[in-house]
Amino acid sequence: MTFQLSECEIHPATGPRLRQVCRFLIDQFPPDRPILERVIATGRGYATWTPYALYHGEELLGSLALMPLRIWLEGQRRDMVGIASVATVPAYRRMGVAGRLLDHCLAKADQQLLPSVLFTSLPRVYENAGFQAIRQDYLGTSPANVPRGGAGLGVQRLETINDDDCNTLATIYDSPGSVFSGKVERDAQYWRFYQLLFNTSSNLRILLCSDGGRPCGYLRAETEEGRLLISEVCLEQASAAVIEAVCTHIAEEARLQSAPWVTLSLPSDHAVRGFLERCGIRCTREPAGICRETLMVRPPRGRSLDTLSRLQWPLSDKF
Repeated sequence: MTFQLSECEIHPATGPRLRQVCRFLIDQFPPDRPILERVIATGRGYATWTPYALYHGEELLGSLALMPLRIWLEGQRRDMVGIASVATVPAYRRMGVAGRLLDHCLAKADQQLLPSVLFTSLPRVYENAGFQAIRQDYLGTSPANVPRGGAGLGVQRLETINDDDCNTLATIYDSPGSVFSGKVERDAQYWRFYQLLFNTSSNLRILLCSDGGRPCGYLRAETEEGRLLISEVCLEQASAAVIEAVCTHIAEEARLQSAPWVTLSLPSDHAVRGFLERCGIRCTREPAGICRETLMVRPPRGRSLDTLSRLQWPLSDKF
């Protein structure tokens, strides 16, 4: 089919268009099928996920979604726009479809003077649009090096989470002991999205820690080939005894999964990272074997990255 991009129109994907886009995205991103099928059934999106679609007449050419986000970075809140669900109908690839959608959505971010962020396995594709790769330090260690001991915290292993669990997690997540760079602010709508993502993944679990029966912290663990990924650790109070008890549960989970390596997707200012350093435990780059997508950030047009060049994004909020 021959067409001019100038003849095409971009529409927010709502109503029948939303369902059409989701049916298309199921083929492009099979792991997201449970989420997309829910959108098709209800006709409603999730959290702040807002898809846009490019059409030539009634023909769908491609889509891209925006996700307004607010993060903590070096003690300050930063608003930004996440770019997700970038896909082009196979017959229209290499015709500028994704570029047209990207230009349209980045213009919206520029109007609000907001940086844009995305994860990709094809970083060169986005460099021409002004995105810059931000190195992520996925550090870790052998489970044998993880300290054990500390306060005797109880632990509940959750492989699915319900509404009550989410309320408990949200209370801990919002507590003073859980402030660190890269932390995404989560409202009730975001937690519903988090719950769905968690419950449709077979290799995730939450270890909910309690002190005297009262929840006081949790960690999120993911089994990967040859390693255990700890993508989130949140504590009500980051005392040394509590952190050491949490580390004990990390080491035990690695033993249960027969994982010879533990990767900590935690920023350098996280309490657990600081505790390990004080214990003289040197975390190093994780072994090869897991393909991590590249985090890329684009500042508003005419601005510099400034502190965003040091952004460490926890993989619990990868989109």
